[in-house]
Amino acid sequence: MGAAEKLNDAYAAPYSPALTRVNDHVVFAAWSEGLSPDFSAVGRFVVLGD
Repeated sequence: MGAAEKLNDAYAAPYSPALTRVNDHVVFAAWSEGLSPDFSAVGRFVVLGD
């Protein structure tokens, strides 16, 4: 693994990303974007492949 590299001057989002298992084939991914207090919660259902 290489050394960590700073990509830009953006701050880290205020909350960690999370995955929630819905069933054997679907998970829900959630994360936040933007800077506090103007951040948005974002989520997406993901259907897993075979």
